[in-house]
Amino acid sequence: MNKTSQKRGINALKVGSIWLFLIVAMAVLSLVALSVGSAGYSIPEILRALLSGEENTVKVILYNLRLPRLLLALLITAGGLALGGKETLPTPAAPAEASEPGALSGLIVALDPGHGGYDGGARAQDSGRWEKDVALEIALEVEKALLARGAQVVLTRREDVCLADGDTASKTRKREDLQKRIDIAETADADVLLSIHLNEYRSREESGPQVFYRHGSDQGRLLAGTLQQALLDGLKPSRERSALAGDYYVLGGTMPSVLVECGFLSNPREEALLLDPAYQQQIGQAIADGLEAYEVLLARTGQEDAA
Repeated sequence: MNKTSQKRGINALKVGSIWLFLIVAMAVLSLVALSVGSAGYSIPEILRALLSGEENTVKVILYNLRLPRLLLALLITAGGLALGGKETLPTPAAPAEASEPGALSGLIVALDPGHGGYDGGARAQDSGRWEKDVALEIALEVEKALLARGAQVVLTRREDVCLADGDTASKTRKREDLQKRIDIAETADADVLLSIHLNEYRSREESGPQVFYRHGSDQGRLLAGTLQQALLDGLKPSRERSALAGDYYVLGGTMPSVLVECGFLSNPREEALLLDPAYQQQIGQAIADGLEAYEVLLARTGQEDAA
């Protein structure tokens, strides 16, 4: 073997080693990129979801939101490699945490911050904050997350008010207030209604978000299930609860409706979280993730029914 051939062999080995390193690095970066988002997943969770034969929220978010963005990033990188020749390629950036704008385009969401006015709801034992005020703060964060993804949002209230008329008798005031919230959603032709609340219990140990849906509503149950899973994924609460059917007046509209208890104001640790603006943003992003998963599963269910 002459020196030229030997040199070519060494160069080929170097190029092969570089390519092997790039492939391994790309695989690792891809798993890391899939784990990044408003709902953070560990690499073992991602692998289990991808290999599982069961339908779940994690798989829906991976296949329908994060994998497409990752593949697009890989294609752009591959194109740069093809055009760049021997030039060093920049490391592809991880996908953005929020879903691409338009993921919820066309969806009309009625957001109902629970209570208001004379009806304060639950009261935090340590800070003294009322549920009505914290629910409104969280609802506004949910609105931001939904608008960023293309949804149309209608709020039942933006101020500390009761929706019942001022001269309504006290016995019927609460019922009228709740009915007007439903009427706002119906008038807006909302696709879903989300009523935002905070829980309390005599034991200060109770914690964790929980979503309720109307008895007998299949779409409500589906919506509650996807939101419940998204909240568990996004908030990582110490107590994992399940979505339940509930007999709440505000769930009585014609559209799929859920009542979202974001956590317990009676729990000191969770109270501090629920009052934290950063945590409120996490709730907003998690609810938006859950709505995206709901839309995907709803479309898939419709396709199966039509087949």
